[in-house]
Amino acid sequence: MKTIIIITSILTIYIISNFFSYEEIFVVNSIPQNNFKNFNYKSQNIDELINESLDITLNELSFDLKSQYNSDVNKLNETHVAHCIGYSNYFNSVLHKLVVNNNLKNIKITHVRAKVKFLGANLHVINMKEFKDHDICVVYDNNTNKKYIIDPSLSEVFGKIIIKQ
Repeated sequence: MKTIIIITSILTIYIISNFFSYEEIFVVNSIPQNNFKNFNYKSQNIDELINESLDITLNELSFDLKSQYNSDVNKLNETHVAHCIGYSNYFNSVLHKLVVNNNLKNIKITHVRAKVKFLGANLHVINMKEFKDHDICVVYDNNTNKKYIIDPSLSEVFGKIIIKQ
């Protein structure tokens, strides 16, 4: 059974990293701060902190395209409902707290508006404001010059989407 899970996980990572891509439109500058939780997860490894932040986000939130509480992280703690803006805000807030608590000065966290592409095709062809663009998170490790693209809301559907560049 463990072998099947490992193969499925590897296949999912392969599909995501080879079929999904993101075209950044612009950076949303602020990282919302939450007042409701103190995360004590200890690690100096940004990969672990990203995974922990994504786990927390996916456990705390559920997806709703029409959610009205997408910019206020503290409201998300009450409603637990969001779409891509709320997922990105929440994830960034959790990761920011973990980075600060672990005293990692080399990490830059950004909230990015992007276009999602599947096999190179733009998925934003539906003429509805909800599908105009998509919010994701981009994390830079200035020590290693690695860039991580994290899609918290689509991770709810496809499993963790973390693309390292």
